[in-house]
Amino acid sequence: MSTSTVKLTLTIPEEILKAAKFFSKKHKKSISRMVADYLSLLTSVPFAKNTSQNIHPLVAKMTGVAELPSKYKKLNDKEILEDLREERLLK
Repeated sequence: MSTSTVKLTLTIPEEILKAAKFFSKKHKKSISRMVADYLSLLTSVPFAKNTSQNIHPLVAKMTGVAELPSKYKKLNDKEILEDLREERLLK
């Protein structure tokens, strides 16, 4: 399946372009391909359904992969964070 392409001019901060060029070279992927992939991801159906919650499609796919330790199952998010902070301070 062949798709037609169009030329796009972007104005972005120089630091972002430098980082993108470095990433592009390291991953052997053109900046055009990276932008196209990103825009495709943003406009994909799963992401569009989750935009009100700001959940990235990759994060949505990982939901349910890991299980909380049993001691956290009855705690709310704030209580879990407090417990984790206390554990970190005690180390």
